[in-house]
Amino acid sequence: MNIPLSNFKILKYLITICVFLIVLILTYNLILMNRFESDAPIIKYTNPITIEEARMQDLDYLMMFFQLEKSFTKDTLAIAEKYYQQLIENAPDLGDAEFELAVAKIVAAADNGHTKIREYDRTPKYNRLPIRGHWFADGYFIIRAHQGFEQHLGKRITSIDDVPMFEVLKKLRPYIGGTDEIFKKYIPYLIESPELLYAAKITNNKDEFQLKFESNGNSSHATIRASKDYSTEHIARTNILLSPSVYKKSQPKWKPAIKESDQLPVYLKHPLESFQTKQLDSLNAFYVQFRTNNDSSTQSISDFCEKAMSDFQQSSKEYLIIDHRFNVGGNMLKTKDCMKEFPSLVADNGHVFLITSHFTFSAGIYSAAYIAQFGGDKVTIVGTQIGDRLISWAEDNLMVLPNSKIQIKFSTGKHDLTNGCSDWSQCFWKTMNLDLRVNSLKPDISTPLYYSDYIKNIDPALVAIEKQIIMKR
Repeated sequence: MNIPLSNFKILKYLITICVFLIVLILTYNLILMNRFESDAPIIKYTNPITIEEARMQDLDYLMMFFQLEKSFTKDTLAIAEKYYQQLIENAPDLGDAEFELAVAKIVAAADNGHTKIREYDRTPKYNRLPIRGHWFADGYFIIRAHQGFEQHLGKRITSIDDVPMFEVLKKLRPYIGGTDEIFKKYIPYLIESPELLYAAKITNNKDEFQLKFESNGNSSHATIRASKDYSTEHIARTNILLSPSVYKKSQPKWKPAIKESDQLPVYLKHPLESFQTKQLDSLNAFYVQFRTNNDSSTQSISDFCEKAMSDFQQSSKEYLIIDHRFNVGGNMLKTKDCMKEFPSLVADNGHVFLITSHFTFSAGIYSAAYIAQFGGDKVTIVGTQIGDRLISWAEDNLMVLPNSKIQIKFSTGKHDLTNGCSDWSQCFWKTMNLDLRVNSLKPDISTPLYYSDYIKNIDPALVAIEKQIIMKR
């Protein structure tokens, strides 16, 4: 079969265009990855003979951080460089924990939530108490305890080695950058390690704490020893540890403060599931929870979104509750269409309630922002302040110091949910020209979680939503 010359030219032209587009897309993605998603280059050093030589190699490598981290302002860079110079002077004299905290202080000076020393890597290196706490609105309460320490469950820690908790927080603040909400999220990894608090010159002993407790109006004291055995267990952010079923099978020697029951609030159920829905008939509401902005091991987030929207429409419920309080992030593009469309499915006489908390972070903030913007007056935000600023830096990448093996996450792309991002030299390219502008995600109704509510299986967010629904009826 002979192809006419004119058709052959058209075919050749189309093939050329397709090849060009493929090359263009591949080139774009390669540049994107190199610009925003590349770990720090590895430098080969000679094997150090002394501690001083090892530390100097680490500090030499750490110099790259000042170029790789893009969130620095003129002022924050000056602070970080000052801390760096101080560390050069005394690095050989520091113990491992002291050195790690000194590096953490440099990293935290960037004042950016995604820029940090990785807590999951640091925690197993140092000892930790056989208890796990969570920052409630009324203090730091023990919500998990290893077998033999169950008597401390539900107690509020008021001081450590006679240092009041507010003073402990103040002294630890320089080691964690970003907002106070981010600080609350990461602080347990420091505060439960005598080795780290001793290195921070807060406490008197690197092996144990003298803790003062308050419970039901009564004070008590206990000396509790730490161990590295406890450091390798229950390594999870406390929003996960709030659910009693977590680690039930894999680490049965750890006991939760609350028990599994039918009365458990819906937001604490199925903690290992990335998403869930539930019809709340008493509220005439449809509840949707997101714990991540990524696919789960068994379901894509886009498939879940489509099914959730379909189920909501079929439910004929008047109210929609979207719970992002534990959405710690992922891919901000994967839920864009879903979050923009969800509010439009609510009838004119209905309403959307958006739940947030300080664990709402990164791409989780994007999801919340889409709902708030495209739902408009139809949306009421309930909960507590989100975990980061609306203008921040992310696309965190990894650098590992060659000898201490300290893992540092650095940020390369700017995100601006208030004004939009259009600067090619700073903004993460995938966010450019997104139709997203929100001035605030501050809750319209503040519902801080108190321990007294938690232990009684009360969800203050749902209580507040129920009151609003009753008022609308």
